[in-house]
Amino acid sequence: MTENNVTTMQPLTVPLKKYLWWFVGISVGMNILIGILGSVIGGSGLGGVSMMVPYLAAMTAVDRFVNDHHRGPNDDEKRALVWWSFGFTILWSLVGGALVLLALRDTSFVHELGVGWIVGIVVVTSLIAFLMIWATYTFWPKRALRNRQRLQERLAAKAAKKAQQD
Repeated sequence: MTENNVTTMQPLTVPLKKYLWWFVGISVGMNILIGILGSVIGGSGLGGVSMMVPYLAAMTAVDRFVNDHHRGPNDDEKRALVWWSFGFTILWSLVGGALVLLALRDTSFVHELGVGWIVGIVVVTSLIAFLMIWATYTFWPKRALRNRQRLQERLAAKAAKKAQQD
């Protein structure tokens, strides 16, 4: 390797199923919780909260990854996590939307609002979800690593203090 052609070695890719299942579990669980809260308190304001679900689910998956491997995902792992998480988010949204339409049985609002507006809303919310997932998998690992390091420092200080007292 010459000085002009420096490459960085990426760690070996690890199986990502576990972290995708964390993403799926948190997404489904939070959406069910938001749905129950919406039906109990009549929450029309919960739509904004539900937009945070992909962010929080990705954050949990990253935290689990960092906890298991003591590093953030490399570029290939990050790319796979982002696209699989986004794919699940789209699939879950389609299933949820279909269930809502089946439950309502009155789709007159589709004609009143217009298909163009509905497609526009779907595209914009999909882009927002993608950006939130991408940003979380890109920027959260550094924070998760720092949080883990601080926890280890606190635990070491606590153990040292206890050892001094004994």
